[in-house]
Amino acid sequence: GLNRFDGYRFTIYRHDPLDPNSLSNNYIEDLLEDRNGVLWIATQNGVNRFDQHTGDIVRYHHDPENPNSLGEDMIGAIYQDREGIVWIGTWKHGLNKFDPVTETFTRYRHNPDNPQSLSGDEVRSIYQDRTGTRWRPYPAAQRLWNRVLHFLQPQQTQRRRQHQNPRRAGPG
Repeated sequence: GLNRFDGYRFTIYRHDPLDPNSLSNNYIEDLLEDRNGVLWIATQNGVNRFDQHTGDIVRYHHDPENPNSLGEDMIGAIYQDREGIVWIGTWKHGLNKFDPVTETFTRYRHNPDNPQSLSGDEVRSIYQDRTGTRWRPYPAAQRLWNRVLHFLQPQQTQRRRQHQNPRRAGPG
């Protein structure tokens, strides 16, 4: 669950299967406080958007009948980029981009026929560097000798792949 301390006392937020305004799961993978002060809670059963002023929780889940829902409910990472876009990484179903107007998701997945797609669907961390490039580090389990870093250009929707091979000596 989630513990909140206001300087005087703790309030504990937990999953309650009978309460749709409770957390979707007690196991929290990642937290994000966005620009508007909304707390995003990534769990092993979806994402929760927590309004800290009202105490309301909105749950987002994978719906196999809805291609605009989360790619899956096992969430590995959540991140807000400089443009204010909330990105959600899943354990096995790629990267999700949240649209706050429609409250829907765009999914980015590995496609073996598309070299511009993600090379893997496990997203456990998301990072944006100084140049504005959003990086999705590949899982640490991949061999060090064949590291692959993925990124999404902020001004483009095109996904690219950058290969790094530390065994390769010399330029080019």
